[in-house]
Amino acid sequence: MNKIIDSHCHLNFPEFKGKLDEIVKRALEKGVCRMLTISTKLNEINELESISKSYSEVYNSVGVHPHECKSYENLSLDNLTKHLGGAQIWAKVVSEANGGAHKI
Repeated sequence: MNKIIDSHCHLNFPEFKGKLDEIVKRALEKGVCRMLTISTKLNEINELESISKSYSEVYNSVGVHPHECKSYENLSLDNLTKHLGGAQIWAKVVSEANGGAHKI
């Protein structure tokens, strides 16, 4: 079976609350080996990190959707990188999916 990476999902959306075990299991059964749950606002990052720590196949992004940028006065790369502490880094997923061939 081919390995599939879902590079853009929103596992923190309200309609998925209490259903993540089922959702992740179903994805794995269908050949999805990794998932990247996307941050659209800074206040979502802790929840996304919690989800990614609960499922070894799930990683989270750290970022702000362009439509949300107006809500942040001094948003900068420094503001975003301070949130990287607990995140499983997406580059690692890409490396693993490629058999570890690329050192990142």
